[in-house]
Amino acid sequence: MHACLNLRRVMLKATISLLSFLPANPTSAQRSALSLEEVLQHLESNSRLYEATSPDFFCDEHVVSIKSSLNVRERTVTDSIFRVERRTSGPIKRLIESREIKAVNGHPSTKKELPGPITLQGVFSGGLDVVSTAQTSCMRYAFDPRNSDPSTKYYAIEFATLPDVQRRPRCSFSEDTNGHILIDKGTMQVERMDLVTPHHAFLPGLEGIWRISITYGSVDLDSRRFRMPQTIASTLTWSDSGGLTVWSFDAMYSNYHKLGVTAYILPVQ
Repeated sequence: MHACLNLRRVMLKATISLLSFLPANPTSAQRSALSLEEVLQHLESNSRLYEATSPDFFCDEHVVSIKSSLNVRERTVTDSIFRVERRTSGPIKRLIESREIKAVNGHPSTKKELPGPITLQGVFSGGLDVVSTAQTSCMRYAFDPRNSDPSTKYYAIEFATLPDVQRRPRCSFSEDTNGHILIDKGTMQVERMDLVTPHHAFLPGLEGIWRISITYGSVDLDSRRFRMPQTIASTLTWSDSGGLTVWSFDAMYSNYHKLGVTAYILPVQ
């Protein structure tokens, strides 16, 4: 049982991969509070800069997947090399994600896909576009009233998809989704994003509650600093004739490197 979810158009379509990662561009702490529109403009600017300047790169991906159903519990640990490469499709350059699975439960493996009915895809190649001025025809945004104290370190924004009739082409989500995002006021970079799709159809006739949490950190690549995912925690919960099933996906990303080839000129013998 397997499906795959494309994060840029379907945001995060069903099989489980983390929103475009923003290059860190630290600024001095904000002297005065920004409006919601100004915060969204900052995020979109960061996203466009990331898309224009990020190099091809790879990193280590460590995934723990657990399926729990009644008295059955299956645990799978997968270690992979995760890659993001810039490829040209006609006049458009796209960031393409791929992985090479190296080991499953500590043993060498040549599997092509991660276990589970859901795998996240698109977090590294456009995910943070979800919260930007470009998505205002698709999403409703508001400052989180629970974090309205101006002395706090973060801007907290809540978001939710608009009704189907209000959506436009190129929306990040094809299903009703809501979430929450934290932005550091000093750097205007995303620290954490949480998403919930209450009725995610991952296989014909089956739907469940899909929850995703992503944390970000700074990574230096090609003499530049970028914001990249550090962890992704995802759970899919559904009920069928066999009872309640929970399938979780917890991933850690580390050891980032620029993808490239090193050439050496050898002396003539």
